[in-house]
Amino acid sequence: MRINTLSLFSLVSLVPTLAVASLSGSVGPLTSASTKAATKTCNVLDYGAKADKTTDLGPPLASAFADCKSGGLVYVPSGDYALSTWAKLSGGKAWALQIDGTIYRTGTDGGNMIFIEHSSDFELFSSTSSGAMQGLGYEYHKDNKWSGPRLLRFYDVTDFSVHDFILVDAPAFHFSLDTCTNGEVYNMAIRGGNHGGLDGVDVWSTNVWIHDIEVTNKDECVTVKSPSKNILVENIYCNWSGGCGMGSLGKDTDISDITYRNIYTWNSNNMMFIKSNGGSGSATNLLFENFIGHGNAYSFDIDSYWASMSSQGGNGVELSNITLRNWKGTEENGAARGPIKIVCPDGAPCYDITIEDFAMWTEDSSRQRQWYSCRNAYGTGFCLKSGSSHVAYEATTTTVSSAPSGYSAATMASDLKTDFGITASIPIPTIPTSFYPGATPYSALMANKGSTAKVRAVVASSKPTTVAAATSTPTEQQTSTSTPALAVEQPSQQSPEQSAGEVGGCPLEDTIIPTYIIVDVSFKLSRFASSALSNKVLYLIEPYQFLPAAGMGTSQAVDSSPPDGTGVIQLDPWLEPFRDALKQRFSFIEGWVKAINETEGGLETFSKGYERFGLNVQSNGDIVYREWAPNAVQAQLVGEFNNWDVTAHPMTKNDFGVWEVTVPAVNGAPAIPHDSKIKISMVTPSGERIYRIPAWIKRVVQDLSVSPTYEAVFWNPPTEKQYKFQHSRPKRPESLRIYEAHVGISSPETRVATYKEFTSNMLPRIKYLGYNAIQLMAVMEHAYYASFGYQVNNFFAASSRYGTPEDLKELVDKAHSMGLVVLLDVVHSHASKNVLDGLNMFDGTDHLYFHGGGKGRHELWDSRLFNYGHHEVLRFLLSNLRFWMEEYGFDGFRFDGVTSMLYTHHGIGTRHGEKTIAYAESHDQALVGDKTLMMWLCDKEMYTHMSVLTEFTPVIERGMALHKMIRLVTHGLGGEGYLNFEGNEFGHPEWLDFPREGNNNSFWYARRQLNLTEDHLLRYKFLNDFDRAMQLTEEKYGWLHAPQAYVSLKNETDKVLVFERAGLLWIFNFHPTNSFTDYRVGVEQSGTYRIVLDTDDPAFGGLNRNLKETRFFTTDLSWNGRSNFLQVYIPTRTALVLALEETL
Repeated sequence: MRINTLSLFSLVSLVPTLAVASLSGSVGPLTSASTKAATKTCNVLDYGAKADKTTDLGPPLASAFADCKSGGLVYVPSGDYALSTWAKLSGGKAWALQIDGTIYRTGTDGGNMIFIEHSSDFELFSSTSSGAMQGLGYEYHKDNKWSGPRLLRFYDVTDFSVHDFILVDAPAFHFSLDTCTNGEVYNMAIRGGNHGGLDGVDVWSTNVWIHDIEVTNKDECVTVKSPSKNILVENIYCNWSGGCGMGSLGKDTDISDITYRNIYTWNSNNMMFIKSNGGSGSATNLLFENFIGHGNAYSFDIDSYWASMSSQGGNGVELSNITLRNWKGTEENGAARGPIKIVCPDGAPCYDITIEDFAMWTEDSSRQRQWYSCRNAYGTGFCLKSGSSHVAYEATTTTVSSAPSGYSAATMASDLKTDFGITASIPIPTIPTSFYPGATPYSALMANKGSTAKVRAVVASSKPTTVAAATSTPTEQQTSTSTPALAVEQPSQQSPEQSAGEVGGCPLEDTIIPTYIIVDVSFKLSRFASSALSNKVLYLIEPYQFLPAAGMGTSQAVDSSPPDGTGVIQLDPWLEPFRDALKQRFSFIEGWVKAINETEGGLETFSKGYERFGLNVQSNGDIVYREWAPNAVQAQLVGEFNNWDVTAHPMTKNDFGVWEVTVPAVNGAPAIPHDSKIKISMVTPSGERIYRIPAWIKRVVQDLSVSPTYEAVFWNPPTEKQYKFQHSRPKRPESLRIYEAHVGISSPETRVATYKEFTSNMLPRIKYLGYNAIQLMAVMEHAYYASFGYQVNNFFAASSRYGTPEDLKELVDKAHSMGLVVLLDVVHSHASKNVLDGLNMFDGTDHLYFHGGGKGRHELWDSRLFNYGHHEVLRFLLSNLRFWMEEYGFDGFRFDGVTSMLYTHHGIGTRHGEKTIAYAESHDQALVGDKTLMMWLCDKEMYTHMSVLTEFTPVIERGMALHKMIRLVTHGLGGEGYLNFEGNEFGHPEWLDFPREGNNNSFWYARRQLNLTEDHLLRYKFLNDFDRAMQLTEEKYGWLHAPQAYVSLKNETDKVLVFERAGLLWIFNFHPTNSFTDYRVGVEQSGTYRIVLDTDDPAFGGLNRNLKETRFFTTDLSWNGRSNFLQVYIPTRTALVLALEETL
């Protein structure tokens, strides 16, 4: 069916939701192959190997391995090699095997041609993507012999990858992964004979990601066996194969958390086959999503009495929590073999099976009657029985004679028309660049990208064009300067507000002087930036390292010369005019720290106020509750545990206004039940009794059916339900690429998303996109959802609308496992004015935590302002920071509204060279009433012409081109870090509008439809792919932590901008109509340059007007103040990033 015009709303239903990723942590080698090669390279030719297809490669390979097994790269150069002595390579660490040649089997032993065992930090790959093993299995098979060797087997290998490698015609199995962990297998082609017993990939391991592989054979395509946990299989092309499967499953089966996603199966036995016969144990948490099939014998088949397997004894393998989602395509004969056949054991019925969006059909008119059959299977969908009592039952069959809607599905151009038989040599294929219709491989072939393989991977989600540009017009046509100005083409409709900063390193964001005092005194901080426009400061904190400044009662000083707070000038000479102010403020801080040391035992104790205040369980089960409320004349702890009796647990008050009570344990256990409601009741001097939520409370909940006011609960889950962190914090990244995200809106569904959904769906997306940091918004509890999290009520409570504290801990821990830094958006600049569920009027006065009177109120924000000069307020806020680091594992903070806290000049006038985080558009622009960059550029056509099936209109062509260019120039010139708000990376077509009275409390726009990038019919995928390429290119070349750019050209007439940064040459042509041939641009470093990023690349929705393979040669003549020049073709509205060829 052809679609002429697709509206945004009709498209949404076509796009599957991002699925759960099954990995439990990072996968892949710990160090790169280039690092290993630099340590030592062992070329097999130096050990007697010959590329003559006759000399036995086995002994030279073993010798080379022996020399490089403790750290190095074993290299098999291009050429044809014979292997007659199998290679068993055992015990390596931090090594790699690079096979660029083809290895032909000449031996006749059984076993494994290449067997890697007991290795860690290992990588097997071909740098040319053409290295191969040719098993010549037909020499066995033509004589009906099936007992030959496997081609490749791994046993007990950890932190590894296999990629860009080809396996052909195995006498037996092709590749087995046995008891391995933390592995990635990708970019492979496997081609075998048309017979059973020639499995493609068999895996029984833990935490392995298998993706982007083509398999041709007539048995297992990619199959999971027992025991296995946390296996993710996606983008698999079973091209005339046996299909994917699970099993055979036997005694003590132990399989869990398995995901198959994006599986394309052509002319195979099955799309998914789970097979057993008797046995015991279980397989649970299985997801089979986005399957397309054509001409297969079976679609989904569970056979627990598989006749080809001898009975294993036992009641059968218990299968549970199985989800099938988004299956479509055609069957070979649905009348004879129904698309759903589920036969579960009589002694262990299957349960919790969900089948949804399943549409398979037989198009042969003589066979258009198909059935669905279930036996001993419970769940929802088709023939499954419902109910919680899982008892055996006879097979039930549903027969249909009309095609399901939506069964039509794409095919692949490489679908084989015939098999390769078993009697003749099978040719060595090339690795394809597409494995599933519309899905881009996660990693480009090494032969195409010309770079070393990745290290560690994890799977897997404004205003316009003058970004980082001033508007003054240069008087001369070409100027050479490091601080240029550039006027670029404006978008349609109104002219936008200019983004902060000039190109060339002269930003105009806020200046933050006293933040250095914070560095000197409280935490050991690494300052990254103050962000553009919004007057906010970002830090990345090295956890748990508290350094009092010089002269503060410790021998360790931040800066030993001079010890007066001016040492920071050595780091930033531009602070010299503020020397006296620094001294004055440092002296003031010295007084504070002295007082803290004398009265609190030091900053270490002072910043752990959460261990003393609030409710804390003691080792004997007692609960001690303390609260600062000096105005109260009485105070009592009340709650469900004491029937809200104000006489049951009276509190006593000390001289500093701190109330305290101990609730004795009952039989050694806390007397206040976990998750039960509590409050503090107080009596004011006027005799009024008031009830408040404890200021240090760690959990509050809201029941809108009762009241919008939050209720405090005592959070103390049993030990077995407390989340245990499993992963250490990632190292602080050199470059900071931040993905700003809001948990609640991170789903396409019209509801509040959860921490767990964010962990499953968003973390893999963020990692895949190439970001290395997440900035989480709206985590501290806020009663008003539409405040975007900036009206905080309860500073120590993680928002309960997204889930539990344990869920948030899991989110942060899983992010760490992926190498992602997690930053918390902190609001210490003001607080909600709520009384019943906030800090306002806590003890009956308006000046407890805040300034009294008008000084304590922010009229524009309608909120309360903290009194930072008060001892207890400092304790509260400093402890709050440390709490989020220690309790939840956050790595750093972005502070909101800093200039409201500290300055009267609002942060205008940033000094040259002050580090900044740059962004092309802010999250505020996504809110209703404003416009994102894409909305400005494309306006209403983004709703009607973003389908690839519709006309590529001038508005969309222009909008997409400028969207990429604006983001790229911001990334390259804007600062020392880059930030993107969730969804803006691909031009999200909807604004944000949180539920509120004005929109009937609708969630329709309180979401991010990140799934739009998954639809191959939508152009959003091109912008998404460009954003990913931009991040990955920065990761390789590191321009964000490189010195500021040198801008050599800002030609106002041509609208051309040229600059150099991190050894790269950046060329932008913003002209709306003019392209330039042989345009001369200056460059300092001579050599041959190649394109590493092109906004006009067709992979990014461009017009493909430059070839990636083009080589640009420098000429040794000065141009625009640079020592050399080269000439390029720069099409209209295109940006190119060039790199020296030797760096690719």
